[in-house]
Amino acid sequence: MAIDPTTLTERVITPSVAGRYDGSPDWSPDGSRLAFSRFVAGSGQGGAIHTVAADGSDVELVSAPAPGIDIHHITPAWAPSGKRIAFSVAEDDGAFGHIFTIRPNGNALKQITSGDVTDLDPSWRPVSGRLRAGDVTPRR
Repeated sequence: MAIDPTTLTERVITPSVAGRYDGSPDWSPDGSRLAFSRFVAGSGQGGAIHTVAADGSDVELVSAPAPGIDIHHITPAWAPSGKRIAFSVAEDDGAFGHIFTIRPNGNALKQITSGDVTDLDPSWRPVSGRLRAGDVTPRR
């Protein structure tokens, strides 16, 4: 479910499917697409970032971890310009992660944070377009 930015009504964008979990939706600045994270149980792959047209059609994979490792691509956030999507790359247990950006077409992946600090839940400042981490914790 998502809130339609033009009508402010709740509606289904990606239908429920057993074993598939869609979450962390974020509308593109022009309202034409929704970025979200998707995890498919038993797939052997962690959570991935997708976009979908506002009417629920045209689901596109933007970024996904390599199969077989306990890493998830989660919490996408559109840049105010609509030219990039920021997201977290986190270990399965959430104990460690960093922020990356990517173009909506899946090109130009760029790591933004690094080091011994866990950076998760990116968001963009609306006016300046600067990126910030919503959850920053020292690594244990």
